[in-house]
Amino acid sequence: MAVSFATAPPAASTPSSSTTEPPPKTTVPAIILSHVDAFQRNHAADAPNSKASSAHRAAAAIRDEISQLALASSLEGLSVHDENNDHRDDTEEERAEMIQTQIANTLLRCMDSAMLTIFNSASKTSWADSISSIFHLVASLACSCKNDEEGVICKAVIDRAIQYSLVEKDVIRAESCELLGMCIGHLAEGSKAAVSILKGKKSGGKVKKAVVSSPPSDSKKVKESLVEWKLECILSAGYAIHPRLTDKSVKVRTAAISAASCMFAPTRCEHYNASEDFVELTNTMASTVLWLLSNDSSASNRALAASGCAVTADSIPYIIQQIRDQDVKVREAALDALREKSNVESLTEDQKVEILKSGLTKRCPSTHAKTVELLCCSWMKHSKFDPISFLRTLNPVLNESVAESAARVIINVASTLDCESSCDMGVELVRKQFGAPEIRSFQECVLKKMTIVPEVEEDRKAEAGDE
Repeated sequence: MAVSFATAPPAASTPSSSTTEPPPKTTVPAIILSHVDAFQRNHAADAPNSKASSAHRAAAAIRDEISQLALASSLEGLSVHDENNDHRDDTEEERAEMIQTQIANTLLRCMDSAMLTIFNSASKTSWADSISSIFHLVASLACSCKNDEEGVICKAVIDRAIQYSLVEKDVIRAESCELLGMCIGHLAEGSKAAVSILKGKKSGGKVKKAVVSSPPSDSKKVKESLVEWKLECILSAGYAIHPRLTDKSVKVRTAAISAASCMFAPTRCEHYNASEDFVELTNTMASTVLWLLSNDSSASNRALAASGCAVTADSIPYIIQQIRDQDVKVREAALDALREKSNVESLTEDQKVEILKSGLTKRCPSTHAKTVELLCCSWMKHSKFDPISFLRTLNPVLNESVAESAARVIINVASTLDCESSCDMGVELVRKQFGAPEIRSFQECVLKKMTIVPEVEEDRKAEAGDE
């Protein structure tokens, strides 16, 4: 079900045989609403990642049209927001401020219409795709307006989302958390370029200063102001999300965990670690997510917490513990988190042994398969597919049975990896992760002939036999 944005009907015009009424003037709200309406209809069925990319492109198109409108109005001497096309002597700063205000008010109008649709609907299936599309576009546009140096638009959207996160209806609290998470993601991604420009550019191994047309001090102030208001918005959103992690509603906790995971991504928010407030907030949220990882009553939330939490030396023991969770989805999520976010060097010998003991069990084929994927696609790959080098890290003298089980798995995967199909789920997962060169390298390293006794000793024995 598409969300409708109520607009006032156009004024009735009196027919005239001698004159023709000019077409109505395009306005900033009209541009935004037309794009939002088209986007929710055309991209409702898209996957989340695809929808986010499409929202970036749609937001860029909106910015271009608004820039063209502002330029045309400036050349004609018209007010950007005057529907009567009256001539006004607005300065460039005043025009920019009016445009920001109109964008913010229109985005708030879209949010209010979406939340009203949610409130009046009995079933989520009727509006879920459309609302998600609208929120993706609202977040993308609010967090990427280049001329909004003080973050007026983004602050307005986040403040309204925070208000909705406190209402009584749980589905609206959940959707507000989803929107806050989208805003955090866009703000973190958009801040990378601003921070990297301040550090300069690398070329040919030498660091060169960035060439800018304006004085370096002015450019630096602009970039620092961008990072400052974005950090302020991220902190505001984070403070609103944190109490929702322990909300009484399962769906609200689900949305809050998903939103909080955006702050744990090391490639996104690492440049904000200089802020003590940001570090304190992320540490507090990380502790809460780790508590949910073991104690949330919902298995899907425990799995989501395992997928979204930051994998550090402090969190790894909690994640390993979930490999023995009673729900298979949680066990798989924990193993995937270890494979995607850690390497064999970040694990101790005891931790690797515990993972293999818990994961290489025949009682659950899917858990066994995920452990095989972790072993071959992460740990063995880090050891350059050298089985002897990897097995030494398990200390086979003290952990003989675990090392033997790992060796059997590695040999079995190497023996069947190039087959068209296999009944072993673990082999199929490894095949999906590896390309043809990696399969060939894995088999060559594992299946090559090896001698346990050094060749020198063998030659000596041969010579002694001849004598």
